[in-house]
Amino acid sequence: RSTLWTCGWDGSGVGSNVRLRTCERSDLDEVLDLWRRAGTVPRPTDHVEALETRLAFDDGLFLIADDGGRIVGSLIGAWDGWRGGLYRLAVDPEHRRRGIATALVREVERRMRELGATRVPIRVFHEEAGAVEFWTSVGYAADPSEAIYVKDL
Repeated sequence: RSTLWTCGWDGSGVGSNVRLRTCERSDLDEVLDLWRRAGTVPRPTDHVEALETRLAFDDGLFLIADDGGRIVGSLIGAWDGWRGGLYRLAVDPEHRRRGIATALVREVERRMRELGATRVPIRVFHEEAGAVEFWTSVGYAADPSEAIYVKDL
């Protein structure tokens, strides 16, 4: 379930390898630390027990980006057989602008498409710097009837 993906530039002009893989129980503390470092809007489910529940329900859509053993990105996908969703996209500030977020989104979208998803809504927090611009850049658009972003797969 892991995918080796070359993210490109690492600040020194040398490419680095980032592995996209499903999140495991042993990763949860580090995922929560990533969310704090990344400045994500705190949510009531930002604790290990809630994430354990998510993993127990379906771990195949909870992806992390691992750079040499350090978690530098995360994205939680959800699919209930009818609706999909994307939650908690985060990339370590030192690893941004290298394509990690886009790679996470594309891989979760691919997995959701394989499960039968045809539409993916996402809630975007305007107070997260760059969030609206990022989601627009990967093909999501504001739905005028709701305060969410959607993309038809």
